Amino acid sequence: GIYFLDIDLGVGHINGLDLAEWIRKHDAEAKISFITTHNEMVSKVVSRHIECLSFIYKDDNIENIHNEISYSLNEAQRRIDAIEKSNERQISYRIGHDEYFVNFSQLLFLKVSDITHRLVLTARNEQTEFYGTISEYAEKYPELLQIDRSCLVNPENIVSFDARTRKLFLKDDIVLEVSRRNVRNVRKELEKRKDVQ
Repeated sequence: GIYFLDIDLGVGHINGLDLAEWIRKHDAEAKISFITTHNEMVSKVVSRHIECLSFIYKDDNIENIHNEISYSLNEAQRRIDAIEKSNERQISYRIGHDEYFVNFSQLLFLKVSDITHRLVLTARNEQTEFYGTISEYAEKYPELLQIDRSCLVNPENIVSFDARTRKLFLKDDIVLEVSRRNVRNVRKELEKRKDVQ
């Protein structure tokens, strides 16, 4: 969360520093900005090892207060986005000596290319071809769903499945055919998810 705390709360026995310590214990990723009238409070925050985004001085002019609040909100969001991005699972592939990564949430499917020993990766914002095998990726990324001998699908991006025609509908209006042999696996996977028809 994002918190703006007045160091001089004036509520009972708790002050803004005590509250900040309590918040930090319960929200390790807390983004805290302090509001104060006292410059000397900076050293108290440092001595209590409380990480903070900024100090907003009540006696400052309204424009500076507004700018400091804006900065704090933008910086907090930037840090939250960076944490979320770094925590997202990625699928990797190599082209030559270079390794590339695609966020798992963006991956639609992997299929065997018309060129021997190559795969085509289709994501929501890109398509690329590289050397690899379906079995290698099925083993490395067990969360991918095999729909036939030559294709793995990201179950997160399935929209619906028509078992009668064996058509699997993915986001971005992609339609793939499921082999008879894999219909049961697809149904089983989709039973886990309530948002897919």
